[in-house]
Amino acid sequence: MIADALFAAPDEIVPAQAPREASRLTRKLEAFLPFDEEERDALDHIVELNVRHFPAGSILVEPGSSPREVMIMMEGWAVRSKPIDAGRQIVALHLPGDICDFNALLTRRADCAIEAASDVRVACINHRMMSDITRRFPRIGQAFWCDSLSAASVQREWTVNVATRNARARMSHLLCELHARLFLTGEADAGGYDMPLRQTDLGNACGLTPETSSRVLARLKADRLVRLKDRRVEIMQAGALLLSAGYNAQYLHLNQTDDMFRTLFKN
Repeated sequence: MIADALFAAPDEIVPAQAPREASRLTRKLEAFLPFDEEERDALDHIVELNVRHFPAGSILVEPGSSPREVMIMMEGWAVRSKPIDAGRQIVALHLPGDICDFNALLTRRADCAIEAASDVRVACINHRMMSDITRRFPRIGQAFWCDSLSAASVQREWTVNVATRNARARMSHLLCELHARLFLTGEADAGGYDMPLRQTDLGNACGLTPETSSRVLARLKADRLVRLKDRRVEIMQAGALLLSAGYNAQYLHLNQTDDMFRTLFKN
């Protein structure tokens, strides 16, 4: 049995003091439900066995393909998009610790493309292994579903962002969301975060033209709210950026949302 091979004995598990490939995933999932040591070890172990490397620009998932694996971002960013006549529309950003599509366990055909926005390290877990670990450790399965529900909530918030907010609020909201999501997995601090996306990609994700997104970002910089420099977003006035966006992270459905807000948006 695959499950027996994966979880046969504690001494087969990577020692706790060694760097863990799944540290970002575990940290994110524990924002929904706490794990015990056995659950953490099992989750880390299955991810470590299945890590692959892809350079920036690699197509991780083709539209219309039949997904045979669940992809988990370990390092780097990926972009989910739908093809349109003018090129593509970005519909989601996958960050370290993200499960790209837990629903791939159930779907027959992928309806979006997923492309590496930077060099990435991705854990590709086949359906059999996912079924084994969720059956053996039900709380891990529950955390996966919590993450899937959070991802769906993010998609709803993106719809509201594009449909109802002005250009400045849209961009501010996306920058706040990225700050919160990256902070959760240790990829951001109160001062900001590294970001491989171009300004045009940010604008695309907000439903803005390149010209409009450039003007909005220039205005946010002039107002000393943020600064984009050397592929890094520097948060200069987090509280003012939050107000500009009307941002409230409750839609992420995390246990420590209030603590995160106090840390990120205190200035």
